[in-house]
Amino acid sequence: MAKNIIYYILCSPFLIYASIRIFGNFALFGQITGWFKSEAGALIISKTTEGMGKLNPQAFIKISPEAYLTYVAIVGVTMAVGTVGILLKQNWGFYFMTAYCLLFIAGIVNFKAFNFKVVIFAFLVVALFVLYLLREQ
Repeated sequence: MAKNIIYYILCSPFLIYASIRIFGNFALFGQITGWFKSEAGALIISKTTEGMGKLNPQAFIKISPEAYLTYVAIVGVTMAVGTVGILLKQNWGFYFMTAYCLLFIAGIVNFKAFNFKVVIFAFLVVALFVLYLLREQ
């Protein structure tokens, strides 16, 4: 029983974070494409564009803010699907989360952003390992 509680508690942040990435980035993508306009969205887009301007010179692959938001949405969807699979205790959930990890680390390496995100990545890997050990076949 306690094992299941820990299992679901460990899954919760992944699902919440994935949802934020998906919905937040689709909203920002809608702002960029002109589907809708808001002052808050415009401010976030300008900050994202500014950030991309700082990151792109050092990046292996330079990308536009639109491409970056698309990448972030894909990463979020991959994480959400993986988390649902893990909640259902299915192997494919771990495959999707492995893909998520690869996408996540690819972004870090591409932008040479070796900062606090590396700590987040380490937590993610440890949590996934614990989830794998806790799941019941």
